[in-house]
Parts: sequence; C-alpha cells; structure tokens
Amino acid sequence: MKPGPMQSNRAGLLATAGVLVCMLAAACASPVPPPVPRPTADQPMPPEEAPELPPGFQLVDRRGLVADVRPEVPVGGSGPRIEPTGGRSAYLVSWTGGACDEETVLTVTRSGADVELSLDVSLAVLAPGDACPSVGVLRTIRLTFAVPIPPDRISIRQPDPRSEPRAGDDIS
Repeated sequence: MKPGPMQSNRAGLLATAGVLVCMLAAACASPVPPPVPRPTADQPMPPEEAPELPPGFQLVDRRGLVADVRPEVPVGGSGPRIEPTGGRSAYLVSWTGGACDEETVLTVTRSGADVELSLDVSLAVLAPGDACPSVGVLRTIRLTFAVPIPPDRISIRQPDPRSEPRAGDDIS
C-alpha cells in the first residue's frame, strides 16, 4: 500500500520534531563555562589575566638594593604608596597612572639608612584638544630588596607629570 499525503506529512513532521529535540538536548547538555576566577591570597591569577609591568617601565637602582621587581594585581586605594608584604624586604608599591603613560621610571636611592623611591611617569604627547581615554589607573608592583629595609626607613614620592615643563611648552 502506498502512503497517502497525510502519512507523508506526518513522517516529515516527526522527523523535524526529532531533529529539534536532539538539538535542544545537545544545547542543554553543553557545560556552562565556569565563572572567571578572581585572585585570592591562596589562588593566584590565571596566566591569561596576569598583570604586566606598566608600559615603558624602567628601574634605576645604582646601588643594587633591589633583588626583584614583579607586577602585582592592584588592590585598591590610590597612590603613591608603599606597603610591606611578607617580611622586611618585600613591599607593594602602588601609584595612579593612566592609559596615556608612555614611560614609568622608578628610581631607588639610599641616604644612610633611608631608602627613597621616586616615580617619574611620562605622559604621551596628545594632539591639542585630545584627552587621555583612561586616567586614574592603579598600578602595583612587588619590589623585593636584597637586604631587609625597615618600613619606617622607606619613602615614596611621585611628582605630578602635569606640573613639569614638556617639550613644546612655552616656559617664558
């Protein structure tokens, strides 16, 4: 017996419904991506989100006081500031920068038992009327000294780069 038009349509509808059920089941069976991990004291940040040193970062340490410098995840607040972390030789150094930072120079000097950190941030030259798209970006590094430095013997300063004369400024 030959199938009639009604039976053909019914078979087509059943096949279509079967395909849709399979697609729905496959979509529901797909795993939900895990939430993006956030760094904690016990769990470091994943490598693809690991912090980097600021653009054009340079360390000037003529006395060899610094054993290591590494980028850190900023933890809030504003800068410049320095906080001891893990003993008397490691410190978190934070400051406020921006997307238009072209170069950051951290100079370490010692005078007797005192250590001074000086941050000099150079801003990129923008066209007249242009503004930096992102300012107030907190930057943080971990600075490890070769010898212990007591927290009361270390200080930090950051001159305002906008107050410094720049190439092309009329300073007359």
